[in-house]
Amino acid sequence: MTSMLAAGTILPAVLTAVVLFLIRRDWGWPIALAAGFGAAQLGLTGWPDFPPTDVTQWLPYLAFAAMLAGVFQVGLSDHSIIHWVVRFILVAASLWFLLSPMVLHRWPALDSALWLGGLALLWLALWAHLSVLSDRLPTPSAIVTLLPAVVASSFVLVFSYSAFLGQMAGALAASLTAGLLVILAVAIGESFGPGVPVTVILLGGLWVSGLFYAEVPREAAALLWVSPLGGWVAMLGALRSRPVWQRTVAAALVVAAIASVAVYWVYPTDDLGY
Repeated sequence: MTSMLAAGTILPAVLTAVVLFLIRRDWGWPIALAAGFGAAQLGLTGWPDFPPTDVTQWLPYLAFAAMLAGVFQVGLSDHSIIHWVVRFILVAASLWFLLSPMVLHRWPALDSALWLGGLALLWLALWAHLSVLSDRLPTPSAIVTLLPAVVASSFVLVFSYSAFLGQMAGALAASLTAGLLVILAVAIGESFGPGVPVTVILLGGLWVSGLFYAEVPREAAALLWVSPLGGWVAMLGALRSRPVWQRTVAAALVVAAIASVAVYWVYPTDDLGY
């Protein structure tokens, strides 16, 4: 138990903090987050073969692909069409690598088109939302408003009988928390934007994996997916005159409230059997 805790939370948190502290630039975020997630994977189950035999083992590889996208986007104009091209490619690749068994062996063509199309739209919408949020809010605020959704994801996945996916969501939460503590102590860039690709690909990948390969109900998955939208509360006109910390707390509470319903939805009434 102690070794799993160390591998799933302490190791990714420490590695993320060290990488972010050493780089001290916006583009350090994707490297730090991908490194933290990869370290958790290595510590919990070992590094997966390539190609992986389990589709959920694609997640660390997808994290490193998203890391390259995050580093690449630094310096690009916010309005560059390249952002959307990269997003589409990464989301399409993630859906294929994670859901190819369903597409090839279980779903008829129409179901495949509906699931892949719908999930792609949701994934791209989440990416666009977090990108806007990271641009308009200070980095600590952007992370604080997102953290409740990530932490809740860990509980939902564990309660849905996937300890491994829950631990990996916990590793992402630990990495984000460690990064937050570092930037509160040391001024590192102005935007969480470069870290958004890794965060979005991992969150979406964990949710998709939990929905199709664990026992996460559709209702709980939907609640998790929409919960980050609570971050818009920090930008509402009625709150713009309030101090940033007050807007951040209000947004985080809304995100936490939505995500908590997802946790309650799957809360077990009996022994999980782990």
